Amino acid sequence: MKKNWIISVILIIASGVLVSNYGGTIPYALFYFSILIPITSFIYIVIVWDRFRFSQVTGKRVLVKGEPVDYLFSLENQDQFIYSGIKAYFFHDNSYIVGINEMKEFCLMPGEREEVKTNLCCRYRGRYFVGVKYFVITDYLHLFNIAYEVPSQLPVTVLPRIVEWKDSDVIDEDKDEKNTISSMREEEQIDIQVRQYVTGDPMRQVHWKLSAKAGKLMTRIHHASVKLEVMIIMDLSPIGIGEEDKLLLEDGIIEETLAAANYCYKKKIPCFVCFEQNGYNRLPIQTINEWDEFYMLCAKFSFIGNMPSYELCETSKQWLKTVKHAIIITHELNIKLYNILKSSYTGIEVCILLIISALGEKEKKRIEFFEEKGVTVRLITFRKDGKIGN
Repeated sequence: MKKNWIISVILIIASGVLVSNYGGTIPYALFYFSILIPITSFIYIVIVWDRFRFSQVTGKRVLVKGEPVDYLFSLENQDQFIYSGIKAYFFHDNSYIVGINEMKEFCLMPGEREEVKTNLCCRYRGRYFVGVKYFVITDYLHLFNIAYEVPSQLPVTVLPRIVEWKDSDVIDEDKDEKNTISSMREEEQIDIQVRQYVTGDPMRQVHWKLSAKAGKLMTRIHHASVKLEVMIIMDLSPIGIGEEDKLLLEDGIIEETLAAANYCYKKKIPCFVCFEQNGYNRLPIQTINEWDEFYMLCAKFSFIGNMPSYELCETSKQWLKTVKHAIIITHELNIKLYNILKSSYTGIEVCILLIISALGEKEKKRIEFFEEKGVTVRLITFRKDGKIGN
């Protein structure tokens, strides 16, 4: 474009010199022609900008993170002259378009309509705009360009993925309890009887040791004094790192919480989730309606909570009378969290799921400290390519 402007300016100056020195029809014609070129180009792109027609649509407005959905956008020329030099620019921060040449410049003949059908994929959960962000329209001679802001941008709600919970062993009925805060539960806290297994009984309630002695499956009968519930504490406090890693870790915390809640729901294990979003919240997950409500909320959560994990644990200790397992899903470990666990969570099987982007020396020392004190910590790392592992 700069080169074309230089040529245009040189042409205007040269024709002006000819007019000044020689006059005549041809020099004047060249002079007026050289002036009309940029004026005509500018008028052209203004007309195209005003008359240009565009539409876009997705197969659905509520989708799941990472799920490809149909995406279509169309360009239309309703005039009697050619539209050239139309280039589309897409939203890239949270989504991407599959299999499209983003360097392509569209050229539309009079009355022509061009449609592009492809797929769109979202990288992160949440609510945001996708698809075409704006167009840049350039004139025939590439002297001017002007941005065409899309008037009706495409909003979508992206739900988090529901993944398999890799850490379900922390609430298995017969797991080794050597890494819990209290490795020996007091007998007076438990009042259990058994009966012969009946089809439909949850396998987690089978008393395996007694079954082996009896030669047949025996099921525990739990009385009201027994702690059965799983409490999931979700830390929605701000994550103070780079924007891309921040989004990955936020999604990681949401997905691990969903995975744990979904596991409990499917296994018919009573559970509830505690979190802070515009105040402290406790949401049970035992019916399909409760599960659906929580799942839809997960697309809207913002990590602006005023209660870090230790304050959530402090507030949530009021529910411990019926809790057997506490799952704390957070992005940081600190001494305040340990102190509240030590003072109030004795007798509760606690597991911390630590979601981070990279394991540094500071995090390693904190994990070692918690585990030396008998608190189970599971490390889950997320990077640009998603979850790396436990």
